[in-house]
Amino acid sequence: PDLVTFANQEKLNPSERAALMARVADAVQHAHTRGVLHRDLKPSNVLVSSGDITTLHTSQPGETSTPRSRASETATASEGGPQPKILDFGVARVLEPDTQHTVLTHHGLLIGTVAYMSPEQLGGDPEAVDTRADIYAMGVMLYELITGALPFDVAGKPLVEAAKLISEGNARPM
Repeated sequence: PDLVTFANQEKLNPSERAALMARVADAVQHAHTRGVLHRDLKPSNVLVSSGDITTLHTSQPGETSTPRSRASETATASEGGPQPKILDFGVARVLEPDTQHTVLTHHGLLIGTVAYMSPEQLGGDPEAVDTRADIYAMGVMLYELITGALPFDVAGKPLVEAAKLISEGNARPM
């Protein structure tokens, strides 16, 4: 299942959802350190293979000892647990080594899914798009994982209106 579907099916609590998103961030960092910018991160582009979800739980002060609370706070892929896999690098771009900006993108070309795009990416200027665009998208994904909604309701809105809302508006309160 995709990221949100998996979290909902497994009835993950907020800390487990955040831990799952941290694994997604590790995968994105892996791509970034190899000079690849995804540019279209969204829940449907992250599939999660099942695993023992107890590895996602971190103990909180004062919690009683349960199988979940004994799980390691720093679970890694080698320790098992659900494994997110990032898909669809079809619009990914190679980063210029010195500037970390994308190469081979034309001005005014909008690539990605609007609801998860950073304001810079919505501007259509390839010089303004760097790894922070993927980081912004991960923030939107985390917001959606925790709240069940997107920070900005852009569904059905014309592109200009959606871009203005994301660039100048305030996110829905959590």
